[in-house]
Amino acid sequence: MSSDKAPIVVGIAESNNQELAVAWAVAEAARWKAPLRLVHAVVATGLFFDNPPPPSGLLDELMRAGETVLDDAHARITQLAPDLVVQRELRAAHPSSLLLTQDPTPRTVVLGAPHTHVMDRLFVGSTTTAVAAHAHCPVAVVRTAHPDQGLPTAGPVVLGLDFGTNSEMAIELAFQQAAQRGTELLVMHATTDSETQVRVIESFAVNWEPVLDVQRRQLDDRLARWRDKYPQVPTTVQLAHGRPRHELIEAGKRAQLLVVGSRGRSGFPGLLLGSTSHALLHHAPCPVIVARSTSAAS
Repeated sequence: MSSDKAPIVVGIAESNNQELAVAWAVAEAARWKAPLRLVHAVVATGLFFDNPPPPSGLLDELMRAGETVLDDAHARITQLAPDLVVQRELRAAHPSSLLLTQDPTPRTVVLGAPHTHVMDRLFVGSTTTAVAAHAHCPVAVVRTAHPDQGLPTAGPVVLGLDFGTNSEMAIELAFQQAAQRGTELLVMHATTDSETQVRVIESFAVNWEPVLDVQRRQLDDRLARWRDKYPQVPTTVQLAHGRPRHELIEAGKRAQLLVVGSRGRSGFPGLLLGSTSHALLHHAPCPVIVARSTSAAS
């Protein structure tokens, strides 16, 4: 995990949940007693290529507009947490490149959910996916099913756990978050990613109980040392059939946070973001953190 001095970085952009993302980042910075860094990227057509060059004065005007965006966000933060240490960064760069090259490495990168407009989803959504797939720290995407009702503050932290290579990072992060929030941890594990496999297996009248017993023991073994380290966190394990994204989205309706790993079960090195994590970034009904570490491959 990142050092105690590492900032919470929030990407400031136009999105449906931008104010919620800022509020979530403020609360996260307060929990960890960390500085909050506001990052805004200025992008102009032709800015990175000489053909055609940007019109004269365009970049200067965009940078001034970017300062205004940061001023507005900073003013909002001052209202929420006047004593919070706030840093600012404004650069002409692609948003994902700027967020992925933060120095020092952030404790967490926080992003708002993409706009509902299809073109905004394509641009902002691609930034979200790129950062979640390549960051060297956890990445939070602030989503909620009811933006007008604010962020969820009740309910458990839900951990979507598989037996993948980076699941230990997700376990640690989920226990930390539950402890910081003073809430319980619900650990969910799906026996298979495929609903088709479930239907085929059930057509053979397979008794699931021996399979579930083995997986419960495996999960208990994986969780044992974290339960010992965080005895104040009540922990429940729930096993499910079918695709984990559906189970997690349903659980997210009653949760204040979802935590998942960044890779799927396949283990293919090119698949830096598993299908479940990818689906939750775009469809979860509550904030989602994708667990990544400073040693994550870029």
